[in-house]
Amino acid sequence: DEGVPLPPFPADRVKIVSHDAALNVAEGTTIQLNSVSTRSAPALSLPPRSFALGSAADGTPTIVVSTRQEECGNVYLEGPTEVCSEAVAALPDELQSIYRDIDKLDEQRARCEERYMIVRLPQIKRPSPSALAGATSSEVEKVRLHFVDIQRRLLFAAICTLDKSFDACCAKMVQETREKIDSVTAAGGHELSFQSMYCPPGELNPKQLEKRDEGIGLAEKIVRGLDEAGCVTTYGGGYEEGDLDYGHPANSINNKNTHNYYKIDERDGADRPTIKGGTAFSGRDRLSEYQATEGKAAEDEGDIFFEPDPQPEPELGTEPEPEFENQSAFVSAIDYDNLPVEAEAKAIETLLEGIKKLTFDEHPETVRQCVMLELYGIPIGTQFIFWSLIKEHGECLRRGGAIHVQGWLKRVLMLFGETGIPLVMKPRGLIMTGQLNELFGSRTTSWALLKMSDIASADQRRKATMPAKVLEKLSAGQIHAWFICTWSPGIKVGNEAHALGTPIIADKTFGSNWGDTIRGSPVELPSNGAEMYGRGVRNHNFSDDNLSDSMDEKDGIFWNVTLNGGYVVADRDVTSMTARGGKPMVDYIQETFIGDQGETWEIVEKFHDVTTLVMTCPDEELRQIDVIGCPGGMIDTNPDVKHDDAKITAMGMRSVSWQHMHNWVETARQSPVLDCDAPPRLGLDCNWLDGQIEDNFVFTFSSDIAHNRLIAKKHIRHCVLQYKN
Repeated sequence: DEGVPLPPFPADRVKIVSHDAALNVAEGTTIQLNSVSTRSAPALSLPPRSFALGSAADGTPTIVVSTRQEECGNVYLEGPTEVCSEAVAALPDELQSIYRDIDKLDEQRARCEERYMIVRLPQIKRPSPSALAGATSSEVEKVRLHFVDIQRRLLFAAICTLDKSFDACCAKMVQETREKIDSVTAAGGHELSFQSMYCPPGELNPKQLEKRDEGIGLAEKIVRGLDEAGCVTTYGGGYEEGDLDYGHPANSINNKNTHNYYKIDERDGADRPTIKGGTAFSGRDRLSEYQATEGKAAEDEGDIFFEPDPQPEPELGTEPEPEFENQSAFVSAIDYDNLPVEAEAKAIETLLEGIKKLTFDEHPETVRQCVMLELYGIPIGTQFIFWSLIKEHGECLRRGGAIHVQGWLKRVLMLFGETGIPLVMKPRGLIMTGQLNELFGSRTTSWALLKMSDIASADQRRKATMPAKVLEKLSAGQIHAWFICTWSPGIKVGNEAHALGTPIIADKTFGSNWGDTIRGSPVELPSNGAEMYGRGVRNHNFSDDNLSDSMDEKDGIFWNVTLNGGYVVADRDVTSMTARGGKPMVDYIQETFIGDQGETWEIVEKFHDVTTLVMTCPDEELRQIDVIGCPGGMIDTNPDVKHDDAKITAMGMRSVSWQHMHNWVETARQSPVLDCDAPPRLGLDCNWLDGQIEDNFVFTFSSDIAHNRLIAKKHIRHCVLQYKN
């Protein structure tokens, strides 16, 4: 054997090189090998999906980056990636230690690839055991230098570049979303709205645009197939033989069918009318809302996917036909309830086959993985929708089986129809305005990143204003917070197994340490959603005695924490507070519960729906009460409430409040790390991006409620069903 071939000793830097047009790297971009860190690494336009090691002409190592998941070779070092374990075991321990250290590098490589899910890092090379067996001590040191020390630095340089680029992309998403929200709210809009959360193509990166174009191509294919089957109405000129007559009464949307439609606005002095596409689960409901608001209804805010409490259909011929002004302004483009069976089946087959290529191959586990998938594809919320349609429940407990939920598949088909109609009709002279590719541009993930950043800032403010002794107590041991609420809906017969929101969220945050202070329910055996929660009835149908008893139980808990110490979280419980004159909960606590020596509860922080009060007493026991809105508020499906932008924004802020609360309750009950010099963690974990999706109320709200409602325009019950799963 001629020994282990080694490259020249590297310079003090490694070059970063890209041959990928979607990933620009400035000429001369390098990282110092003697001080590799995220701080010194370059921030590229996208976090690369692949890294390969090579050498420049002068022997300087290079890292070749790409947005494609290519073979990530390592030609800087010569040697295999795997070696015979028996051959290694036959070597002296000094030589075996080299392989043990290299194995640790391979483990680090695998952990990083798992963190980012769709990334491949450079192969880790190993020296040949047979060549190493006869090496001199100086040769062994050179082998260790290259295969362990230098290879570690090169791997770390790749990981630091990946981390820095990912962080830079997240920061850009947050900044752009903050600016967009500021612009929309300054004009009188809401933080969570289509106007603030839709992301236009001009702000997408090259990889997102590729997937967007692929999705638009699928939409065109679906609509073209329906058009060839004679199921798409042509509005205006450009008729071809077999086209549907848009003026025929059968093409009205004044019925209960589901439609893609043309909305035609005639404008004085204009050469041609303005034509916009739209979707309606019930054409008649769309017309009713349009008429009620004098034509100013926001698109799709009033869709009715299914009636909360279905009523018997009137006998044929007895239902009055409502009269609508400007009925001619709406023309059905596709009537989904009148499609021929074969045409419908072909459209659905095309859709389900096509969306497989637009979503992930394996369900992500962490927030970081979701963000990475979105940086390289369509919005993660849309990918979740597609995944839910192509997987059965047994294949994916999180989302599978949604194809069987009423209206779920139809809504997706409608949105693809809305996107494809203008493409098919444009050659016939039909020019449509407005946004028609809504599934493929969303800021809701960016909104979640923004809100988590706000939570981190709130944590710092809370730590700065809380008394030092309180923070010390929270950090010193296992503090178990107790949550008290008023939550007691009636359960409809047959729905006993259905999961309800408040218990899900309370269980995740407090475990078994929570309770309901009200007894009974609004209606013992409710027949509909309104009766479950006593909507429209004084005090939700609870008696004055029920509410007084509820407050008496709360008072006992508040007196206990006032006199003996502890950590209590209480919902605002406006209903029970009527038994105390309707005072706000915070005011009531401050006025009523006084310590032995006159101590009072002081407000130390307010953050959205959370008000934090502490009391400082001579015994230095922890005394803390957090007052917060009921967790069910973030997943409210009240049919008596319009789930418009204002409501969705309020629900989103409730999720932010509960994430903030969840972080503090969780970290307060954790045991301190006794052998660690770092200060105890309270509040948001700095590694939250690597936390499970299910543990993040804000991210889950952004993908399953905000995105689904505002961008995919799903019914609020669909959104909440997905969130609870």
